[in-house]
Amino acid sequence: MLELVDSPDLKSGGDFSVWVRLPPWAHKEKYIYQKMPTILKMKKKDLPRFITLWNNELLLLTSSRLKMTFKKALRGFENKMFDYWGAYYNNELVGFMLLKQNKDLFIKHIAVEEKFRREKLGTKFLKKAEKIAKKRRLNLKAEVLEKNKKTKEFFLKNNFKLTKLNHKENQYIFEKKL
Repeated sequence: MLELVDSPDLKSGGDFSVWVRLPPWAHKEKYIYQKMPTILKMKKKDLPRFITLWNNELLLLTSSRLKMTFKKALRGFENKMFDYWGAYYNNELVGFMLLKQNKDLFIKHIAVEEKFRREKLGTKFLKKAEKIAKKRRLNLKAEVLEKNKKTKEFFLKNNFKLTKLNHKENQYIFEKKL
């Protein structure tokens, strides 16, 4: 049986670390403490890792299929082209979300390293985007390539409505009113 020692203080923006005390026999069962990935503003120093994650998901992220370069990533980051959010595990970037604001808040891209999928990081990114959209009093929208069926299902499962198909970009537009 696990004993809860400390849990996140979400009101103060704390991370998602949950500390538990394991029973004395746990070491015999090879239990290992694992910190949950944390969603934070991405740092400039993480651009090389961001580029790797982007290029690994190239076919699902963009209809142009253009590889990300350091020059393009640095220009976008320094010019604040997007709000860059990262999922960090042991201080390493394992996923990212790019947000763009106009009259709505758009989720432009979400990517998670393959070994961290099915760990609810996409859901954590969504909750972060929803929190930002609510604070700014905006609707939340997402763009998803037509061929990206898993992501389409993900947004539908999370109460987004399919609002239109952008034929020029081969992508769906999903919306969630907050």
